[in-house]
Amino acid sequence: MKQLKLSLIHFSILSGLIMVLPVQADHSGGNEEQHKHHHAKSSHEHKHNQHKHEQILVQEAYIRATPPGAKNSAAYFTLINHTNEDLLLTGASSSVAKTTELHNHFMADGAMSMRQIKSAHLPANKKVLFQPGGLHVMLFDLSQPLVAGDTATLTLTFHNGEKVELMANILAPDDIVNPHSKHKKGHGHHQHSGHDHH
Repeated sequence: MKQLKLSLIHFSILSGLIMVLPVQADHSGGNEEQHKHHHAKSSHEHKHNQHKHEQILVQEAYIRATPPGAKNSAAYFTLINHTNEDLLLTGASSSVAKTTELHNHFMADGAMSMRQIKSAHLPANKKVLFQPGGLHVMLFDLSQPLVAGDTATLTLTFHNGEKVELMANILAPDDIVNPHSKHKKGHGHHQHSGHDHH
């Protein structure tokens, strides 16, 4: 009889364990599912953020160094539009200039001159060069001398509200390649609506 009672008690304990164990397993499985869901959501958000940044790629950004007392300079870079839609660069700003403007070169009266433009067109899935003798960003009223070897922030604004902030290297004029003269040279031989050469 005692043996039967012990067996019943033993069975009751085992039954209790059997009853409890599935609840523990379900609880832990719920945490695991929540963790997987959270991880998947975080991964999705991370990929989404990466995708947004990769839509507009900026390469080889640099700003022309200035001699003492100079108040203007210019910024150059390569823009790559990875989207399937045309984009417009509508503005720029920099930590070293009070005013910035988009500029381009135009032929006028047999001479190359430069003037402000409202926007620069970036075709879908294409690359656009901002370089000496072409599109560029003018920096006016510099807040400090631009010394070769330093860096400065440059923020580009697009028509859809996107902004891309980057660090641009400051290069000496002799280290800037002018594609129109096929050798390293500054912008000294072009007119620029009364502004400093770039």
